[in-house]
Amino acid sequence: MRAKLSGRILGSLDGVAEKVTRGMGQTEARTWGGDVAARLSAHASAPPAYGRDPAGHLIGSWKQELRDAGAENTLARLEAQSMDMSRIWGRAIGAGSGLQDSLAYGSRDTAASARSDALDKLR
Repeated sequence: MRAKLSGRILGSLDGVAEKVTRGMGQTEARTWGGDVAARLSAHASAPPAYGRDPAGHLIGSWKQELRDAGAENTLARLEAQSMDMSRIWGRAIGAGSGLQDSLAYGSRDTAASARSDALDKLR
């Protein structure tokens, strides 16, 4: 349930990002995505252990992945944030690969729906 809830929230943000970049050219949109990713991952450091700080672990791990994605992949990584965070969470709790996939794909599907809803409201 938490993976789907986070997917809903993050998918809504994906809709906002799409609205912002829709009128931009590919280079300008890539620059915008790079700026967003740089700000989000500016203070990325080694994440704390999940058992000590679950939220810090998830966010820190995701920030590291975002920072390491490279400028050409930042928009795609931002759009995949719900799936990435669910995957990180599944690994952290020691879930089997089937459950990890279920969490990640469920979150992705919920994010896609929320993205569409957000775009409808932003028009």
